[in-house]
Amino acid sequence: MKFIIVLLLPVFVCADHLSKYDVFELFYQDGGQATFEEVTGWWAGRCFKKDAPDKPLAFVLVAANVDGQNHMAIAGHMEDNEVQNRYDNMTDEDRAMFKSFERSGEFLSSEISSRDNALYSNIDLGVHAIKKYGGQFVALMLHSTNRDYDYRCHFFKKVN
Repeated sequence: MKFIIVLLLPVFVCADHLSKYDVFELFYQDGGQATFEEVTGWWAGRCFKKDAPDKPLAFVLVAANVDGQNHMAIAGHMEDNEVQNRYDNMTDEDRAMFKSFERSGEFLSSEISSRDNALYSNIDLGVHAIKKYGGQFVALMLHSTNRDYDYRCHFFKKVN
């Protein structure tokens, strides 16, 4: 009787050749379900646009219950987004901007759902999807009509 021994070796993805966008896409795909309670508050992080996959942009994950309704969105001040750690230590001006955003019609119109192991928020013409990966949250931001609006994000520091 002959025995055949088959060795199954794990396949590892070498991150040296992957962009940050690609890395956070993989983290998102492997991420687990986050609850709304876990993401409630403001979380500073970075997003990477598909057509600039290694350029970090400052964004904040905002999740709040307003008048008994859960709302969630990824937000930032696009004109001033060049400083990647802008929201890691919020200024009074930043806090006022996000407080105002929490009261905006755009934020309050967001609809939260949970499917495919993610929290989804439909906001304006886009979708923001959040998963938990390790000690951080990973996300995707997509726009339904604008193909250039395609980001992968991670949020790692609670700032409010």
